[in-house]
Amino acid sequence: MFVRIGFLADTPITNKAGKHKLLKPPQTAQHPSPLLYQIGAVIHNNIWSLWRQLLTVMLAFFVGVQPALAAEEAALKVVIPQGSVGRVTISVAPGDSAPWASFRKQLVHFRPLQDGRFLGLIGVDMESDLGQFNLEVKVLRGGDSRVIAQVPVQIVAGKFGVQRLTLPDRMVDLDDTTLQRVRKEKREVGQLWRQGQKSKVVWQETWRMPVEGTPSGSFGKRRFINDKPRSPHNGEDIPAPAGTLVVAPNSGTVRLAKERYFGGQTVFLEHGGGLFTFYMHLSEILVTDGTRVDAGDPIGKVGASGRATGPHLHWGGRWNKARINPLTLVNALPVVALPGRGN
Repeated sequence: MFVRIGFLADTPITNKAGKHKLLKPPQTAQHPSPLLYQIGAVIHNNIWSLWRQLLTVMLAFFVGVQPALAAEEAALKVVIPQGSVGRVTISVAPGDSAPWASFRKQLVHFRPLQDGRFLGLIGVDMESDLGQFNLEVKVLRGGDSRVIAQVPVQIVAGKFGVQRLTLPDRMVDLDDTTLQRVRKEKREVGQLWRQGQKSKVVWQETWRMPVEGTPSGSFGKRRFINDKPRSPHNGEDIPAPAGTLVVAPNSGTVRLAKERYFGGQTVFLEHGGGLFTFYMHLSEILVTDGTRVDAGDPIGKVGASGRATGPHLHWGGRWNKARINPLTLVNALPVVALPGRGN
């Protein structure tokens, strides 16, 4: 007889033929106490079952595996169209850090809500690949990083149209000097996006419109300028009379408040956690770089500066590397409550 140790086996005692059998007290002088031997046999025959239960508890503690929550996550899905911002909430266990998440190699920041939950924003680029991608939420627990939720995010097609514009050739076919300026301005903005990806969240849960007017639905449209194809329109145009006040839609910090070739008088607002909004074609800028603003604070006035055909506000948004429609911050998608582990 030998003992074969199976990792999760219920009955580890086998004979040489591989058949299971229970230990029985032999009637020999070497074992004068059959009762003690029976007790030992019971312990041996059940020890691996106890080990299995213990290992299950250990896995739940160290890895966070909870069957009920795993089943709940499997039935849950977050759906976000191209160019939109999704919202998720989650609760954490007492003693946990604030949560953070990873989505397509991008950091997702959360901010605390009044009811003890945390709210996170997930931006999807207007030209993102379609399909299902994983959102993984983590916390620090006892000094270690723990996964508390894993949920699929389904990216679906956005509904974008076509926009045709006619502009002076000098605004389309750029000379070398102008081209160098445009490239420099592009590098400035690129650096701004990169620096903002790890900045502290200052945005609040509720957003408002920056100007009175009806959005034209121009975000994401495939543009043809003087019948030549151009990149999709990366903002929402809101027609309004020249001089109409433009206000901050949420808390943020003013960045790159100055005149630009294409955008004219432009203001960028950094809302933290990689989230920006920007305001172009202003007739006047009312703030300076580094100024902290709250929702409703004036930042400029509607105009037609830069490459524009008439007075309107070009309102754009950026979440990490994603070009987003800022209207989806105001007219938000339904919030999805994630099942946090260890709550």
